[in-house]
This record gives sequence, C-alpha cells and structure tokens, in this order.
Amino acid sequence: MKIKENIANPEHADVYSARGGRISTINSLNLPILRKLQLSAERGVLYRNAMVAPHWNVNAHSVMFVTGGSARFR
Repeated sequence: MKIKENIANPEHADVYSARGGRISTINSLNLPILRKLQLSAERGVLYRNAMVAPHWNVNAHSVMFVTGGSARFR
C-alpha cells in the first residue's frame, strides 16, 4: 500500500493558472492509506495579487493557514 506522496510537486498540480497559482489535492484515490484515516490534504500556491475563492465542505471540517507572505481574510 502506498503511504507517501509529494503534494509539493508542481508537475502533479490539479489546477494551474499562469497568473493565479496552483492547487494540488491528495485523497484516497491517489494515496489509498488516507481511506483508513478518513483524511485528505490540499496545498495551494498563490502568486502575487491572486486570491482564493470562498469554498465550503458539506460533510467535513477544513483548516486553512498561511505559511509565508501575508493574507487578508473577510
């Protein structure tokens, strides 16, 4: 069973925009051990002056944090 995946690899980004950035998602489809843990992970890289659209989860909680630069939440 596969237990390791590099979410930071830009070649495996699920969504890419030349002016906005990229988003990579890891879930039980590409990392089967996450099915047992009932988890998933998402990593986003934003370029200058880009923004993240509001989103919500129907049956889960989510946490978003900034590891560098600055952010403004409304």
